[in-house]
Amino acid sequence: MIIEVDGGKYEKLHIVRRDVRKKGVQHHVLWDRDCQNTTNYGVTAWPAAYLIGPDGKVVWNGNPARVVNRRNRLKKLLDQIQEQLDRTKSQRAIAKNQKPKSSQTD
Repeated sequence: MIIEVDGGKYEKLHIVRRDVRKKGVQHHVLWDRDCQNTTNYGVTAWPAAYLIGPDGKVVWNGNPARVVNRRNRLKKLLDQIQEQLDRTKSQRAIAKNQKPKSSQTD
């Protein structure tokens, strides 16, 4: 899932909504009114991107514009994305196949 976080201290909600519609943005956009997410993740420059694993931990962070045109960095990022997708699929399969333990009374 892709979520774009827009700093609310810098842009009003109606402007963000207008821009999302105008640009035809296909991913979720979070309007972060007080820039709390920016503060929590320590964002100091834009654009900034984070790959968060199924366990909620940050696996990768950086400026996506600095990756796209650099073959080795892009490959490494794509490999990390695939690894996280595989982990998620594996965890879902395990959870699906686990049966609840029946309570036994003596």
